[in-house]
Amino acid sequence: MSATNTDDILLLHLNEAIATIREKDELFQIIARKLRLIFPFDMMGISIFDNELLNKRLFFKDYTTISPPDPAPANLAVFTPIAGSPVELLLEDPRIQHLELHEHLRQYPDFQPFQRLLRQGIQYMTMVPMWLSGRLTGYLILATVRPPAYSAADEQLLEKITSLVAVAVRNSLDFEEVARREQQRTLQLNVTNALLSIKQREP
Repeated sequence: MSATNTDDILLLHLNEAIATIREKDELFQIIARKLRLIFPFDMMGISIFDNELLNKRLFFKDYTTISPPDPAPANLAVFTPIAGSPVELLLEDPRIQHLELHEHLRQYPDFQPFQRLLRQGIQYMTMVPMWLSGRLTGYLILATVRPPAYSAADEQLLEKITSLVAVAVRNSLDFEEVARREQQRTLQLNVTNALLSIKQREP
């Protein structure tokens, strides 16, 4: 089977998973496994931005050959400022970039995520911008112990895959928002019913 056919099959499988799986962890673990069949990496992450490109947060992380940090970082779901972090350099030139963590820590010595990765043995990161409807929404991150070696064809495939990942992230965030609103409505209904019950018992 040619490389082109293999790539097309991979993209088809990713499309099917994104269209049919709503559970976040299950979906993105499948995406990580599919990617691992073609690209060698030790950790995959997805960082997302707010609409103004002022803040970032880690949306998903999957470890392969290394153990998760112990203790795990707190407040991963909280947005933190992009300014003052290596991410601000990525926004200046949003394209596929291959980072050497030691080099970036010289400029950002207090950036704890890179410090943690280095302690785990991670030395390099491939950063692939996620675009959705012409808007930069985050980055797909493939982190490795050894220097990455991507051909031009590899990078083109990564860009195609990342465009699908961007859709999957958007869908997942939409599902989370729907679930949050439903939970809020249920809570409000329960409170209303409780108040009515109390009122009915009053003499």
